[in-house]
Amino acid sequence: MRTVKPKLDIVFKLVFATKENEDILRGFLADMLLIKRGEIGTIIVEDPEEQPEEERGKLCRLDLKVTIDGKIVNIELQVKPEEYFGERSLFYWARMYTGSLKSGDGYGRTRECISINILGFNMFDCEEYCSEFGLYERNRRELLTDRLKMYFYELPKLGRQLEDDDPRWLWLKFINSESEEELNMIDKTTKEPEIKKATMIIRKLSADEKERRRIERYEDSLHDDATLRDMYQREMAQTLLARGVDPELLRDFLGNDPPQERRL
Repeated sequence: MRTVKPKLDIVFKLVFATKENEDILRGFLADMLLIKRGEIGTIIVEDPEEQPEEERGKLCRLDLKVTIDGKIVNIELQVKPEEYFGERSLFYWARMYTGSLKSGDGYGRTRECISINILGFNMFDCEEYCSEFGLYERNRRELLTDRLKMYFYELPKLGRQLEDDDPRWLWLKFINSESEEELNMIDKTTKEPEIKKATMIIRKLSADEKERRRIERYEDSLHDDATLRDMYQREMAQTLLARGVDPELLRDFLGNDPPQERRL
């Protein structure tokens, strides 16, 4: 039996964004933001989406907006590399921040906006799997405002060993898990009831043949979309090469070496 993957957007939402699993979301947010569970009061998942009947959707990208006691938290799960992801994340944060101010309100009424970005690729040239950003003066490191926080968690940098009993590591290991063996390791390592409940949900989804097949069809459709997109780009590159476009420009377009021009 295949184990469904928590990092698929529809699976992630089944685990974290349903009313009956609010305790899981509460534990996840507390651990990822390094605060105590008791510090989190009311949680509102804004604009919750119904699980799609169709198996097609966004390519491995999740955007989940949560309000916690007036703070706005955007959780984004991005599995595939995306150019200018940092700029896009800042744009999303800026939209949250400006949207937090109602017409007629003073600037002091803006709300703290936090971005949690979970990435299936390496974004920064460092060994640490977590990078936290804020607005600081370059030389004095003086904080301009505490209303901007951006976290980037890079899944490929997790490694195999848990360090300093870091619950964030376990949550990310869970999100990145793809097998029963990995779920067992997480269960044996964690004492967090919310993480144990999350692994139980994945096992139930995996054991439900109808639900598992629906998720597998959705995952297959994502691969099909990516393959078609790649074929389209390659064909376009062939056409542009034939018309004399500079290969260096095509390399920037494709993100890799362009194909050799085919001669008829």
